[in-house]
Amino acid sequence: MGKTSFYLIFTVVIGVALVSFWSYQKYFNKVEPEPLLFKVERGPIKEIVKVRGEVVSQKNFDLGFLFSGFVEKIFVKDGQQVNQNDPLLMLETTDFELEIRELVALLALSNANVKSQQAKLDELKKGIRVEEIQIVETKLVNSEKSLQDAADNLEKIKEKAQADLDDAYSNALTAIQKAVIVGKNALLTLTDIQYAHLLGTDQDAIAVAEKKAIAVKALLGADSAGRMFSNSLSILSGGAYSTVQKAAVNPVYVNIDSASLETLDALQKVKSALESVPVTFEWTSTEKINMSAEKNNVSAEISTISNRQKTIITQKSANASSISSAEAGVTGAKNTLATATDELILKRAGSTKEQITAQEAIVESGQANVQSVQARIAGVWEKIKKSTLYAPADAKITKVWFEKQELARPGQTAVTLETSGHKIQADVSELEIGKIREINGNKVLIQFDSFPDLNFNGEIISVEPKEIVKEGDKYYRVNVFIEPHDLEIRSGMSADLTILILSKDNILKIPELTIYKKDGKKFVTIFEESRQKEVEIKTGISNGESIEIISGLNEGQIVALFAD
Repeated sequence: MGKTSFYLIFTVVIGVALVSFWSYQKYFNKVEPEPLLFKVERGPIKEIVKVRGEVVSQKNFDLGFLFSGFVEKIFVKDGQQVNQNDPLLMLETTDFELEIRELVALLALSNANVKSQQAKLDELKKGIRVEEIQIVETKLVNSEKSLQDAADNLEKIKEKAQADLDDAYSNALTAIQKAVIVGKNALLTLTDIQYAHLLGTDQDAIAVAEKKAIAVKALLGADSAGRMFSNSLSILSGGAYSTVQKAAVNPVYVNIDSASLETLDALQKVKSALESVPVTFEWTSTEKINMSAEKNNVSAEISTISNRQKTIITQKSANASSISSAEAGVTGAKNTLATATDELILKRAGSTKEQITAQEAIVESGQANVQSVQARIAGVWEKIKKSTLYAPADAKITKVWFEKQELARPGQTAVTLETSGHKIQADVSELEIGKIREINGNKVLIQFDSFPDLNFNGEIISVEPKEIVKEGDKYYRVNVFIEPHDLEIRSGMSADLTILILSKDNILKIPELTIYKKDGKKFVTIFEESRQKEVEIKTGISNGESIEIISGLNEGQIVALFAD
């Protein structure tokens, strides 16, 4: 075999081996890549915005307001020379000042609410004190005593109500007994008159006899109107008298109520019988007096029985009201005792994890509300600051475009200035323009392409109100003042601008690329006891590389970044 063939075969073998090794490594040797690990650190962070800018002549530039308002003060006039930061024009700020007062009051209320809710949270975490248990136990004992007192009071009221009703019925029974006797006497007197003056066949005599018979039966239960009264009245089986006799032996209230009605009815019939007798000249004075007296006696007893009935009804109503009130007192005392019992059980059980978590959420919500109000206050203060236009540099006023009390609108030029030197213009995305300040503008680090090894300092002096559209996206042009220097800057030079937005010290931070999102929330993966764990976090400002951690992580924890 020749050398050429040998080398050719060798080359093919080596090639096949390399391809096989590569295929194995790529498709068969699945070795999980090691994650990158980062420690949660504490330190400073600066939020920045990076843009490209271009040098332009600063000879003329226009300033305008970012929002509408009436011009309240004009500090300059055409042709006047001004220095950097001199006030030029100012809008009315009364509405803003009123809004600040309202927001400050709201902030105080929100802070007070947070303190109150935090105190509740602290109490929940601290647990129940012995003194609190003692207070609830004392409340329970007092509730038990109140229930016993209410029950005793109910019994006393029932006893008094029974006694008062007994008295009312006893008085009614006495009155009924007397009324029956009065009625009987009236009928006896009527009988005497009949025998003395009325003939049995006379029409008046017949009418009187019929009414007397009805009265006798109602009062005494006689079998007929003509029956003489018996000395032994107990043999009578019917009538009011019989009912009274039964009630006297067995004074059941319903019998006395029935006796009252029967007696009242019987007396009305006796009275009717008495009034049916015609009075003639044949009567003696004694008979007339006796008849009149019997009528008056019967009427008086009718009135008495009626009053006794009313007294019983009134007493029953009063008893029902007082007993109902006392029973309501017992029910209220039972409810108070049940509440005190439940409260003691709850106190002894202590706070649950769910209660603490819920209270923590309330505190966090209150704190978020405080931050929201603070942000609103800061926003209004920013408007107040931006209500005044300041000279961005030493300049000459070319034109003031408004008079006092004229309405200035966004996009309108308020004042035109003329300066020497140069400025840098850069276009900032609408997503980040809200971070830029015009008053006490953001500091800017400038690196010119023409001087790559040098850094220059600058400051944003204005933001032009009208937007610029580039490929469908909106931008706003900012003007950057370049601080004095010895180098010659020319129009058209390009520069990288690093705009400082906010700086914080001693905060927790991690690399921003370790964060991932799910369902609109931010998460990181940490290693805890050699195991991976997903943790939800809340973030703050970012410098494009590191990001502030507001909650979710602690200093020293390890955050992992996986290759996939």
